[in-house]
Amino acid sequence: MAGCAIRDNLETPFNNPTNTPVIHDGSGGTGNGDPSQVRYCVPDANGVYDGAKVTAQATLVADSVAQATGGGCVLRPIREVWAVLNNQPEMKWEAADRLVTSRIVNPPKPGFTHLYTDTYYKSSGIPISIHWTIEWYHGIGGGTFEAPTSVNIVFHRTKGTEMMPVWQGGIVLTKVTETVTSVAILDEFRAAQGDDQNKNDSLDELNELIRHMRNGPPDWTNLNTGFKDNPDQPDPAPTPAFQEEPATTALAPARSESSAATSYE
Repeated sequence: MAGCAIRDNLETPFNNPTNTPVIHDGSGGTGNGDPSQVRYCVPDANGVYDGAKVTAQATLVADSVAQATGGGCVLRPIREVWAVLNNQPEMKWEAADRLVTSRIVNPPKPGFTHLYTDTYYKSSGIPISIHWTIEWYHGIGGGTFEAPTSVNIVFHRTKGTEMMPVWQGGIVLTKVTETVTSVAILDEFRAAQGDDQNKNDSLDELNELIRHMRNGPPDWTNLNTGFKDNPDQPDPAPTPAFQEEPATTALAPARSESSAATSYE
């Protein structure tokens, strides 16, 4: 199966080129970009946000695809979390032995800022070598490129070993405070194994994404270089960040721009 139809109970927070199911971060499918309505990052009675808790569940949907949904708080500014998601060596799936990645800014689809095409390879610990390619589309759900209030990402498997035909989903970042970001994730997975193992794998993948966002280093160069959401305006001052973002020189005008593929072990 190349892709799933968007679920009736889910909403698409921005132009979706992949027909991949994605979700809003908010009660009842509302509240995307509204910090008072986020689903998974709510303060306790003392106003404290839990930077370790993850709330998640997994079920089976159409065609025996395992679907995990969940999220939590990341105690970092939203733009820094987005920069971590632009750090391709950091975001390599832990199950993969090697990653080959390429980057396009201003991809030729409306509403998107970045496209990463990542091919993963694995041979260790399994009887046969496998590989799979996932496209990661990044877009701004609210605010501006320099000061987003929400960021939306969809990812989907486009090709690879047939024994793992489905790996797709969405990530929604919502600014809660200047130093707290809510993360909501939907991860769909199907491989040639039992339903219970697929559900466990989808939950592991969701938790891995959140762990990377909480602990990984940001890649400001991949996030910033080559993109401006309004090329006719001067660059603003750098956005304050949990880890100070380096000052940038003037960025290139908005246009589609790609990089050569890079390999990471």
